Amino acid sequence: PSFVIATSKMASVEARHCSLIHDLLTFNNFSEGTDANGTDPNKGPAEVVAATSMYFKTKISVNNLPTT
Repeated sequence: PSFVIATSKMASVEARHCSLIHDLLTFNNFSEGTDANGTDPNKGPAEVVAATSMYFKTKISVNNLPTT
């Protein structure tokens, strides 16, 4: 449908605007948290659950997950 096309075009324009503003604020720095290889650092399960727990009604436990 035409509204899907229009929505995707608006999202593309918004993304370009966000990219430009980010580049103006932090020139030549695409990501603010990359390691020496240029990749985003990994987060462990506990860090991910702590950061996202507000979005879940059910408490999530990572106590029984393997650590290695």
